[in-house]
Amino acid sequence: EDLIRELAEPLGLDLVVGTDLDTREGILTGHVARGHISGETKVETAHKLARHFDFDLSRSSAYGNAYADRFLLSRVSRPVAVNPDERLRKLAESQGWPVLSYGGAS
Repeated sequence: EDLIRELAEPLGLDLVVGTDLDTREGILTGHVARGHISGETKVETAHKLARHFDFDLSRSSAYGNAYADRFLLSRVSRPVAVNPDERLRKLAESQGWPVLSYGGAS
């Protein structure tokens, strides 16, 4: 979350949610501070945000790049795979989800 928080203002984002990294004396340790937001945990987090901000997750968009994102992508009406890993690319293609690739990524 610390890494993406810096992008919030330039991108015009009101909120960022991500995995918190552990720091000691202001230096990143390479470890996760609290649970990693991935897979089903990402879905749980999205549901909490939907309740808090009163929106319907099933009528929302989501973007993912890793196979673990399939859980969230399958719960929204507009899933998009962006620079996906191979397994997510195959799943997206089989589901008819848009696949976007940027910067030479597969």
